[in-house]
Amino acid sequence: MTRVFERAIADGPVGRAFIIGVGAYPHAKPANATNSTPQKLRDVPDLQSAATGAALFCDWLISNADLLAAPLGSIDLLLNVTTNSGVISSYHWMERLTIPTGATDPRNGNSTVDDPTVANVKTTGVKWRTDLALGAQNLAIFYICGHGATLGGDNIVFLADLNSDDANPWGALLNIQTHASAFKVIPSIRTAFFFVDACSELVTDIVLVDPGVGAQFATSGGKLGEEKVTLLAAATAKRLSYEGGLFEQPDIKAGRFTQCVLQGLSGAAVRPPFNGVGWSVHGTSLFESLKPLYSLRLDWVDLPFEPGPPMLPADRYKIVEYASPPHIPFRVRFVPPRSVDWALEIQDHVNTQIVARPSGPPVDWNTRAPASLYPYTLTGVSTLETKTVTMMTCQSNYCYDL
Repeated sequence: MTRVFERAIADGPVGRAFIIGVGAYPHAKPANATNSTPQKLRDVPDLQSAATGAALFCDWLISNADLLAAPLGSIDLLLNVTTNSGVISSYHWMERLTIPTGATDPRNGNSTVDDPTVANVKTTGVKWRTDLALGAQNLAIFYICGHGATLGGDNIVFLADLNSDDANPWGALLNIQTHASAFKVIPSIRTAFFFVDACSELVTDIVLVDPGVGAQFATSGGKLGEEKVTLLAAATAKRLSYEGGLFEQPDIKAGRFTQCVLQGLSGAAVRPPFNGVGWSVHGTSLFESLKPLYSLRLDWVDLPFEPGPPMLPADRYKIVEYASPPHIPFRVRFVPPRSVDWALEIQDHVNTQIVARPSGPPVDWNTRAPASLYPYTLTGVSTLETKTVTMMTCQSNYCYDL
């Protein structure tokens, strides 16, 4: 079973998501290597964080089902992960999350999902695309996490049955750009968002062979289509992507790109009301926010974070909209370092206190404040001096220095 969330949307556009987390590569292990197995496929590490990232993305979608640009109608999920008992595929949510009105889990209490293999990605992708073809102005959301590479400039992500075919060991892959381009020509889709949390290494072995199209479930047919698709990837060409501990849960790992994307979607990448309606997150604002959000995470070991050049539509299409201003994360830093205690306060444009920290040691202050059309004032007071800084929300700047 691949569908983990479903509800009928009576009128208007529908949001539909396809989520893939490739956490285990059971065929690309020493026990399955032969003399013809490419060296790089003889022991491919499993990625617990890929399964975690897919589950986190599903959780976020369900928790924000009615804030999306089109209300969430379905989630199709493929996921696997290695545990002490072997490779499993499981996800549950109804016991953990608030159930959106009218939503059900079609699995009827069964927590299993299907593996992210070539066959399952094709079958599920066709169903996802077919459902999106019904109605008009629909929202498509795609997320994938796993081992990846670049092929001819395109992002490819390897699927769970990598190295299962002796004649084509590299063939278990999904070309993301191919499918992003295909969704430009589907008339019933108003906009689509593709998120790729995977490395973008240049693997010479793949370039030297023809791995085929892999799990292709949509094609543009050579048509250009409309510029209505956003594609954001974790790494530029020849770069790696990295995992990191969750905020306040460092023992649980997920892709750093995934965590920054979800924080941006949760309001950090919001922009002011467009045409006077709603506070929205769109592809451009999300991309602009990724690196600044990454800089907030001082708990992560400093590793390169270079999201790939985005595919962005010419127009501004939102993915999520908030009726009231969401909260924005901020970090206040003491630059240069200070030696005396400081009291900190953030006020709005009419001098109303938003949030404050009592006098204490001059260490970084992580806080949150609602997005605003007007600037805030950060005031720091010590026994030696008083300093003020202007803070702007609704832009990709989350660190302020006193």
